[in-house]
Amino acid sequence: MNVVTDVPARCELKNDKGTYAVDQTPANVTVQRSEQPLTIDCVDRQGRHAHSIVGAQDNEVASFAGGGLIGMSVDKSTGARFSYPSVISVSFR
Repeated sequence: MNVVTDVPARCELKNDKGTYAVDQTPANVTVQRSEQPLTIDCVDRQGRHAHSIVGAQDNEVASFAGGGLIGMSVDKSTGARFSYPSVISVSFR
């Protein structure tokens, strides 16, 4: 996913699968999928903080089509059935 802010910033993204750092936005970062929300905390060069929470999208239909009921169960337990937006914008305004 791509993390963008309205000013250059350092960001930390977290979900129940891990913590992911971005040294300076805009930046691409890979996060492990999860059904839990992704929290994003950013700090700009002036020390201002910005926070955002992004919910996971449940791709149940695609999961079922790809693997039936067993595939759905596996995908749910691993988080593969869920996704976050490809672009996450965090505003300091």
